[in-house]
Amino acid sequence: ETLVRNEVAYFCCVRQLLEEHPIQWDQEATERPGLFLAGDSHCLTGAWRQVQLRGETRVLVPLLSTGLKAWHMRDESTFYPKMQLLNSMKALPRGSQVVMAFGEIDCREGILVSVNRDRYKDIQEGIQVTVKIYVKMLLRLVRDYGFEVFVHPVAPVLNETREMVMLYNAILKTEVLSAAEKVPGSLHWLDFVHKLLTRSKTTAFGGTKSISNSLRHDLELDGTHMSPVYVSDLSDALASIP
Repeated sequence: ETLVRNEVAYFCCVRQLLEEHPIQWDQEATERPGLFLAGDSHCLTGAWRQVQLRGETRVLVPLLSTGLKAWHMRDESTFYPKMQLLNSMKALPRGSQVVMAFGEIDCREGILVSVNRDRYKDIQEGIQVTVKIYVKMLLRLVRDYGFEVFVHPVAPVLNETREMVMLYNAILKTEVLSAAEKVPGSLHWLDFVHKLLTRSKTTAFGGTKSISNSLRHDLELDGTHMSPVYVSDLSDALASIP
């Protein structure tokens, strides 16, 4: 039942992407090396879109690892999505440039479930543990394969997890920038998540007003993923990397 549900969700997402956001090709860009976009299902929205990197138009080539959490990347894990990621990485030319987009599933279910089961004392500890696992994998890819890695922030799509996602991104940014000092020029944080949100006022029962961050309306897609419209913000972040 779970497999069928996931397959239907993927089918609906891909169909919506193709119908509402058809891909436009630039022949010159396709002749350049691909800029690989590795991720869970969130990599689908950027798949085959064009971005700017160091003055060149590049095509995002998707490398999908279905259901992969940062937690699965720990050394002792043999879970098949991790093996899919590693096999994808091994198949790339040495020195490839890769955008890594993981962590959303950890925020949506993994960390909360683990806190409820007393594996972590709180959400922040869960985030710190999984982020360190993730960053260790990023350094491994840089050192073992000579990759240049660009770390994509976790997409803040769901209202229910947005606060955790933003905390996750803040901790991930700190750890990535620290790790980048060990591999100069090979590991980068893409600092654009704040551009995906808009401030909104809400009125609760009793007239109490509050201000919160919401996903920009033009980035809404299927309730789980962002629209490919966001790729322009991703492109700007990539273009800012020296």
